[in-house]
Amino acid sequence: MSLFSRDPKPVDAEAQATGYPTIDELKSGAHPDNPRTINAKQRRALEDSMARYGDLSGIVFNRRTGHIVCGHQRLALMPEDALPVITTEWPKPNGVNTTAVGYISDLVERWPYRVVDVAPDVEEEMMIAANAHGGEWNLDLLEDRLAIAAETTAVGAGSSLERQLRARKRARESKAEDTKPKGTSKVVHKCPECGHTWSS
Repeated sequence: MSLFSRDPKPVDAEAQATGYPTIDELKSGAHPDNPRTINAKQRRALEDSMARYGDLSGIVFNRRTGHIVCGHQRLALMPEDALPVITTEWPKPNGVNTTAVGYISDLVERWPYRVVDVAPDVEEEMMIAANAHGGEWNLDLLEDRLAIAAETTAVGAGSSLERQLRARKRARESKAEDTKPKGTSKVVHKCPECGHTWSS
């Protein structure tokens, strides 16, 4: 399977974009209940990562080393006949070291695919950055959705996020138990003749 297969009919980007939201419309469409939050420091780190390494959200291949940089787990789950397709190629690496972009088709979906040309030390930085700048989970928003997410495998039983939410719930329940007023213990007595009971 070649990493540089050619798309026989490249899509016209302008024609494809007709009738779809502009960048301003996309930004204004942020979901009000997005459970992922990001603070100012994390936002600056993400901005720096985007400027330095480009898009790390899809499957990224480093042609200099022959290594996958990002998307290891998704790539491992793709069928053997999935086809990498290059739609745009640059004669030399661009400002974020991209040499080509495209997608990997598994006949159901097209997964974003990017080829870069970087040194091994930059490759390692990119792998870390891909997993370091996602912000934080709003656990309050997620708790009510845990059961639904687990059923749909969006979070999945046994995931680190699910374990974190369950530990948080147990801690809250334990704290509530500790704050209950402690009553004095009572001894219950029972009359052996009539069966009447009383406490003292």
